[in-house]
Amino acid sequence: MVAKSMGFARGVVFASIICLFLCGPVSLMLCERVDVPLPKWLTTEDSRYLSGGVEKVDLAGSLSVEGFLDGRLQRAIETTVGNFIPAKAEALLGNARLQRSAICLSERMFGWGVYPSYYGSSFLMVPDSQRLLSMPEKSNGEVFELCDRIATGIDDLANMHPEQRFFVYFAMDSPYLNDSPATRLVSDPLTYDQIEEVFKRDARRYTWVSGDLPYDEYNAGWYKTDHHWTVEGAYEAYCHISEAMGFAPVPIEAKDFQPYDGLLFYGTLARRGLVDEWPDAVMDTGAADKYVKSVFIDGEKADLPSLHDRATYLSGEWNQNRFANHYSELFHTDYALIEIEGNEPETNESLLIVSDSYTNCMEALFAARYKHVYIIDSRFCEESVSSFIDEHTDVADVLFLMREAEFLSEETEKALELSR
Repeated sequence: MVAKSMGFARGVVFASIICLFLCGPVSLMLCERVDVPLPKWLTTEDSRYLSGGVEKVDLAGSLSVEGFLDGRLQRAIETTVGNFIPAKAEALLGNARLQRSAICLSERMFGWGVYPSYYGSSFLMVPDSQRLLSMPEKSNGEVFELCDRIATGIDDLANMHPEQRFFVYFAMDSPYLNDSPATRLVSDPLTYDQIEEVFKRDARRYTWVSGDLPYDEYNAGWYKTDHHWTVEGAYEAYCHISEAMGFAPVPIEAKDFQPYDGLLFYGTLARRGLVDEWPDAVMDTGAADKYVKSVFIDGEKADLPSLHDRATYLSGEWNQNRFANHYSELFHTDYALIEIEGNEPETNESLLIVSDSYTNCMEALFAARYKHVYIIDSRFCEESVSSFIDEHTDVADVLFLMREAEFLSEETEKALELSR
């Protein structure tokens, strides 16, 4: 009798657990759709940041015999349930922390100094500097062929437009940092100086502005949880570029860089590496804002906060989600075309920057010198660089400034009209 009662009790518990797993996602989905207040850790908010958003599902369109037979219905249900698992972010982060505790034991035994953020992760943790790094890439011929192709394309572009000056600044990123602690984990890693060698190999009409630097300087000028440079790191690069272009940079004193009190930033590397132990502080300066007269985004008039939303952050009204992308929310997201009109610039000349998100926090600095600063992002802009220069005869200087992921890409080839 006792055994039978215990069996019945186990059955009830098991059935309750199954119901919880089955009903939990449905209940969470309904609660979020009717705005029922729930603890943030229970909702999908954090998990959306960690996974890059909620995967769209056409559940109604799959609800048919054909959808069941070809598996679309089952996949749609599985994806829907996966999107609304309660406390999914806490489960992901907790599982990663548990795996790290085991990985750390091995790290202490062998003294690697760097280790994956979880088993199979391509994001690495450096405990001594409390920094995250991306796994280095392997050196290979295809990368160098692409480097040469893009270098030749920029050189050809410069020869097609002899009245403009061309500059190339290849921004540093952790996968190809020459002396990164992570390079020991990969045989024959791809490094910055290998890429630089290809771009400087032949006499080119563009000016190469080296972004090479040692790990210690990288550690000081880049976010520890994100692949972007900090405002201080970007300013150092701006000064280096300005000197190569032959003009004095806008002076910014060290005391002008101030943190936003209470703001903790977990960047792309933290989100994708499932790490929430080491937050970044966010430094900022408004020194360049006074040089901006007007802003246009994709041809439409915009205001200064669209470029640099300093007022919102000074008031403390930033996005409160712990995994919010404060780099893009503070300095604007990426657009096909941005035009900045300088306020009393040094010259009547204009600058064209072919960019990725690395320029977001430094674009206004160039408005101190140039009458117009045009910024095109080849990931979103359909127009070629050559065509843009033809249409904007005021452009005197052209600056290519990107990191490897965007620079060595099909989008850049398209912008240079190499993939026709």
